[in-house]
Amino acid sequence: RALIAGDRVGAVGAITRDLASPTPGRWAPPQGASASQLRTIVDELPDDLPIGNPQSARVAVDIMLAVGEYRRAGEYAAAVFTHHRSSPLAVAVARAAAATGDAANAVQWLYTAELAAREEPDGYHTRLGRTNEQAPELAGVRDLPEVRAIRSRLLA
Repeated sequence: RALIAGDRVGAVGAITRDLASPTPGRWAPPQGASASQLRTIVDELPDDLPIGNPQSARVAVDIMLAVGEYRRAGEYAAAVFTHHRSSPLAVAVARAAAATGDAANAVQWLYTAELAAREEPDGYHTRLGRTNEQAPELAGVRDLPEVRAIRSRLLA
């Protein structure tokens, strides 16, 4: 809301406080936000984002991926993953790596996501397999034998 109202400082403050908070996320991008609005959010965020709230971190990473900030998204998702191991964060790193042309790193992170999903509630395997099939950033690695094997195990 702050961003839409033109309060960039307030919006950045709210987002960074939420990213640093250990409690569940309280912010999300405006529904139906345009690419330029999402770009504004990313451009206003500080370079050194805090780590504390994995749900809000995922929102920030998804926004970065949506506006093509692949390296930043991957680095932040990997940093958050070291504190909050989850398959969605690992697959976000894989998406970022694939988008920057680093197929080997993308495959490794997809495997890491598969391992993390084993420790998560039912349904994560299927969601991860679908992301593997549908995420546009993974198009360049999707047909690699290792990725097909991961997808096969996830959707079995």
